[in-house]
Amino acid sequence: MKQAVVFFTRDGSTRVAAEVIGEKFGADVFELEPLRPYGQGIGGFMRGVFGAAFGLKPALKGDVAVKLGEYDKVYVGSPLWAARMAPPLNTFLASLDAGGKEIVLFTLQADPTANHPASGVKKLAESLQSRGALNVKTVALFGAGVKKTAEKAEMTRRIDEKF
Repeated sequence: MKQAVVFFTRDGSTRVAAEVIGEKFGADVFELEPLRPYGQGIGGFMRGVFGAAFGLKPALKGDVAVKLGEYDKVYVGSPLWAARMAPPLNTFLASLDAGGKEIVLFTLQADPTANHPASGVKKLAESLQSRGALNVKTVALFGAGVKKTAEKAEMTRRIDEKF
């Protein structure tokens, strides 16, 4: 089974999780990059939250979705913004041919008590299934506190517990 991890990150925790998942399952790892970066200030964060809340689809560098035709299982990772995946994931998932693929949506959030997928992520999973995905799973992970990046050892432990 050929596997891939596709992710977007702003503060780095989702990258750490994506790399751990890639190592754990022998998956190829692809990072989504918006043409217009969100930046590290509050303005960039608010632009991202607004985009997530309204389902915006920003332009991305490259077309990762086209590369995934030969993959059987795709792990899709994002920080959780406004109970939804970040806007670059909207763009990617809209162009992904989900038919016949197993998909795992994983989100990282700053709330250490969040152990269930957010409502927006559940709706996204249902949409992917209606587009032909064989099996869609959701996993909520605690990343790190606001403006902090998760440590690899701790993220490995969390992923081992959830996967």
